[in-house]
Amino acid sequence: PTAIQYLYQDDERPSAYIHFGTPLSSSASTLDIEEAVASGLEAIDAFYQKPSSNEFTSLFKRKAKRPSWFTRTLSNYANWSLRGNKNDDF
Repeated sequence: PTAIQYLYQDDERPSAYIHFGTPLSSSASTLDIEEAVASGLEAIDAFYQKPSSNEFTSLFKRKAKRPSWFTRTLSNYANWSLRGNKNDDF
């Protein structure tokens, strides 16, 4: 059974948490499957409320958002301008 939960944490995009449970037998009932998935969701909730690096492994880290070229250019110009144009080698 696999439990998946999307959590929004200080970002516009959610983080996905996935819990892979112990395999069930082929004769497992629907109730057994639902209980296993609910157990996985509880494990995700417990981890989210008190993170423990042993329970979940990060498979993907989102890169920090890089400013646009316009913002970088404007920032470079502002830095150059604030120096009082002392260096002509900009």
